[in-house]
Amino acid sequence: VSALTIYLPESVTALQRCPSTGTTDLSIIQSYPDETFCNVYHTCNCTKKECHLVQSHVCPIAKVYSKSKLSCLDIEEEGCETT
Repeated sequence: VSALTIYLPESVTALQRCPSTGTTDLSIIQSYPDETFCNVYHTCNCTKKECHLVQSHVCPIAKVYSKSKLSCLDIEEEGCETT
């Protein structure tokens, strides 16, 4: 078994990973799907004033991030046009 490293294009760094603001005054950590890659999601810490990226995640191979279930699922179960 060998490790696989994926290098994303520099243009990916310009994409919005978190919404600009949250919905409450309290700080809430939530997960959001990536705009481009359906197997990537981002954990963001948000308030009504702003959101900050906490961490980006990549689902295991052959899995995609489910917006409705907020977890990585088999690609056959969830589907993805960009993978």
